[in-house]
Amino acid sequence: VETQPRPVQDEVPIVIAANPHPSAGEAIEERILRRVARLADGWQTDGLPPDLFRSRWNRIRQLARAEGRGDKVKHVSADAARRAAVDFLTHYYGAGTITEEKLASWLAFGSPGAVVEKIMEFVEAGCTTPVLRFVDGDQIGQLGRCIDEVLPKLPRTVAVEA
Repeated sequence: VETQPRPVQDEVPIVIAANPHPSAGEAIEERILRRVARLADGWQTDGLPPDLFRSRWNRIRQLARAEGRGDKVKHVSADAARRAAVDFLTHYYGAGTITEEKLASWLAFGSPGAVVEKIMEFVEAGCTTPVLRFVDGDQIGQLGRCIDEVLPKLPRTVAVEA
């Protein structure tokens, strides 16, 4: 008996990574957030401080509702251990491209409790699905540690992707 393979998913989600620098101005920021709300299934940030994340995320959800898309747009975020992350990100993005301010708002590192606290800042700001990106030479080890030590400390209502 021959069977037809079933699709893994009906649609491929579209995630837009759009994070205008605050100096770009309100008109450009609004245009970008409208584009995310109108077209994307997800919005990927690149290390926004929680207050700026909250402001932009609330605006995207408001715009998505106005487009008749309800809460269809999801959020994607990142996490890592600081020293390894700095090295990894320097190699990935280039020397001098990641500021201390961005690292402070972007990375979660230290004890499992400190990582949970950082993730929860974004959850409390409205992030619906934190995506943890391990920026370390030992990504498998970081994943194992996250599974064993971080995920059990998160509230059951938090859906995390790694």
